[in-house]
Amino acid sequence: MSQREISICLWCKHYNGDIRCAAFPAGIPEQLYPLISGTMATFDHRYPYEGDNNIQFELEDDFEKIKDNSTIRLLAQQPQGIQGVYNYLEILFKLYDKRREQGFMLPKDS
Repeated sequence: MSQREISICLWCKHYNGDIRCAAFPAGIPEQLYPLISGTMATFDHRYPYEGDNNIQFELEDDFEKIKDNSTIRLLAQQPQGIQGVYNYLEILFKLYDKRREQGFMLPKDS
C-alpha cells in the first residue's frame, strides 16, 4: 500500500478546509489535491492553473489558522512541533521541484 501525499493546499492561506478555496470555490482539482485516484499531485499550484481565478498558493504563516486540520495537528505532534509542520512543506516544495525538473509534474521546467 502506498502512502498518500499531503497536499500543499493545507498550508495555503486561501484554503478553507473543505477541499475548496478562493481559487477553486467549486472544489480543488485532483491534479492539485488528489482525493480519490492517485497518490500525488501532478500540478504545482505555486504556478498559474487554468480556472484558478488568478490565485495561486500563498503560505499561511499563522499556525492558528491551519492547526485545526487533522493532518497538520498530526504533523505538529512530531518532535519538531510547529517547525516540523513547515519543514514538511519545504520537503514537499523540493519534491515538486524535482518532479517538475524530471517532467513528471506540470508546469514542467523549461
